[in-house]
Amino acid sequence: MELPNLLVFFRNGLAKVINIGEMENSFIAPHLVSQERFNRAEVQPDGYGIYWNERAALSFHELFRHGMTVPICLEDMNRYVRNRIVSASEACSMLDCSRQNIDDLMRRGKLHPIRTDAKYKLFSKAEVAGRKRV
Repeated sequence: MELPNLLVFFRNGLAKVINIGEMENSFIAPHLVSQERFNRAEVQPDGYGIYWNERAALSFHELFRHGMTVPICLEDMNRYVRNRIVSASEACSMLDCSRQNIDDLMRRGKLHPIRTDAKYKLFSKAEVAGRKRV
């Protein structure tokens, strides 16, 4: 299974893309077998790394060493999220429709949430705007 790269922002202002699958660490290998298990990783308190359990962790030193620097900063990411990601309510407003219609578009594969939770859904503003033209 090919896992997505991680985009990590470090306190020194650098951002790095990290391919976790290429890292040599026998403790994390069992967590790389499926997207579901991989997604269980959490950021350690104070940002000292990521972990799945007490034995399966990657320190920020390991992440920094294996990452490839990319020309983006946290403010760039925040600006992108503020301007290019919309909530279900905003999508309803843009499409002049109800939440039930948004749910129906999702069920039919016509609208793809970036993130879903019990209380909210987030969408690409470009995809929602594209639906308006259809």
